[in-house]
Amino acid sequence: YDINEYVIIPDTKLLANKIKPCLEESEEVPKDFTAFFDETLFEFETDLIPEAVNLYSELEVKHDILKLIPPNFECPLPPLNLALF
Repeated sequence: YDINEYVIIPDTKLLANKIKPCLEESEEVPKDFTAFFDETLFEFETDLIPEAVNLYSELEVKHDILKLIPPNFECPLPPLNLALF
């Protein structure tokens, strides 16, 4: 066995017996719970939709509704070998 370095592991049993409590004063909770929500984090803007629709005619691309393409899962099987017992 090669020992490169000794790693000193703290004595967790001793540290567990020396718990240092920490008291923290919290802010008062507002009565209106909606004050906790930040509406600027997510926005649903529709300003660019007309510009995107106009790009279909500018780029001469057919504007169709998106359709579901059914997946085609092909799982090749290994060649069969005869089992002789």
